[in-house]
Amino acid sequence: MNVYELYPDANQFRGFTVVKTENLSLESCFFRGTPLLNSWHSLHIEPVEQHVIESRKLSDFPAFFSMICPVFSKASVDVLQDILLENGEVLPLISSIGNYFAYNITCIADVLDAESSIIRNKNIEKHVFHSNKIRSLKIFKIPQTILVRAYVTDEFVDRVSVAKLTGFKFRFLWADS
Repeated sequence: MNVYELYPDANQFRGFTVVKTENLSLESCFFRGTPLLNSWHSLHIEPVEQHVIESRKLSDFPAFFSMICPVFSKASVDVLQDILLENGEVLPLISSIGNYFAYNITCIADVLDAESSIIRNKNIEKHVFHSNKIRSLKIFKIPQTILVRAYVTDEFVDRVSVAKLTGFKFRFLWADS
């Protein structure tokens, strides 16, 4: 099993920004793994409109507040629905150009082997995971990087690849030997 860091391809595809802020609370944008569905107020988002960026295409996994608040298109939610619902909450967003959803990862797994990992100034330079704790995980966060990183394993990556979903980037971090 392999573990990857999940992030959007912001260099090739357009990202989104909030256009109406009346429902925006800072707390709603910082997903810490606690359920938000009952208190969720849909944010109004639109593609970033900057001269350089406008020529970029939309994707199934656009950049939005980095990985603090991952955003999925309806097509990606359809393909990944069982994985997403098992590990978090799919929260509706409002957009004039299509159906997009914020994703609150509620699967927070204490699976990092801190003694074997290389950590400097709270930055994890080399990830090592506990093999016996990671086997069933597909998409998750760890306590050490809960606000800035999301992790996925092979099943998630394979599903994205087979469906030819766009905008997903995966940085290889670790392999179970």
